[in-house]
Amino acid sequence: MGLKKLIINPGDKFNKLEVVCEVESKRLPCGQPNRMVLCRCNECGGLTTVRLLHLVRFRLKTCGCIKGDKSGDSGKRGLYRVWTGIRNRCKSNYFEHHLYYDKGITVCKEWQKSYLRFKMWALDNGYQKGLQIDREDNSQGYYPANCRFVTSIVNANNKDTTYFIIYKGIKRPLMDVLREADKVDKYATIKGRLDRGMEHNKAIDTEIRKGNYSRTNFKNNKELSKVNTLAGRK
Repeated sequence: MGLKKLIINPGDKFNKLEVVCEVESKRLPCGQPNRMVLCRCNECGGLTTVRLLHLVRFRLKTCGCIKGDKSGDSGKRGLYRVWTGIRNRCKSNYFEHHLYYDKGITVCKEWQKSYLRFKMWALDNGYQKGLQIDREDNSQGYYPANCRFVTSIVNANNKDTTYFIIYKGIKRPLMDVLREADKVDKYATIKGRLDRGMEHNKAIDTEIRKGNYSRTNFKNNKELSKVNTLAGRK
């Protein structure tokens, strides 16, 4: 049976594409008409229009979301990657499952099943390329009321491992204070001070002297020993 008489129905499935309805035919530059079909991708939940010929001959597996979405969602920092990322983190075989799966962190059913629904929420809630998805309450999972899009710095400051200090009466992430003080490169020294129990304001504000003191002291001790030895010989 030729394509002109081929009957397709809503719900028919070809790989991971499911027919929604037939739409207006498209005429190629050579003048040949092509039947076009609107399909829903069962991989990501998105909608796409494809040629019936490609569909029935199973030339298409998805809307393109697996090897690179046509809208750009699947780029290195694309929204589709964000969606697959949060789902993968909550799986038992994720390499850092102790941070998510073992703590009971899950993705809501609405997002788990449909990329399209996640995308619609994201675009309505401040998503821009370069931003990261963040759970406001780290003890809770990925669902609309608990998620937002933030910069990498804000995201880093909202982790279970974020180190907080009380600086000038305000509880803040240590790295934020160091950035403002232009002392990020002094992190190891200041963190060492804090670990030894130094008061927070003093640990940040006390000037860090330059020089390799241990080496200097070793040199001085060596010279002193040499002097004492010579003195003993005399």
